Amino acid sequence: MDYKDFKDTLKDNGLSLRDFSNLSGVKYDTASKWGKNGRPVSDWVESWLENYIKAKNFDDAKAIFCDKK
Repeated sequence: MDYKDFKDTLKDNGLSLRDFSNLSGVKYDTASKWGKNGRPVSDWVESWLENYIKAKNFDDAKAIFCDKK
């Protein structure tokens, strides 16, 4: 995942870099340096974001279908 894809994925899912940092446990300073001076986004980030999005979608669907009273 390149830096543009990373930033686009965050934006598309309503996450700021600070949100990502807090959720993933990556220091904000570290994540903010990705994409600068050729620093790549860490390899694990793409799969982490995929799983985050799947879990969020599941939680949203569950709220619609299961949490109604």
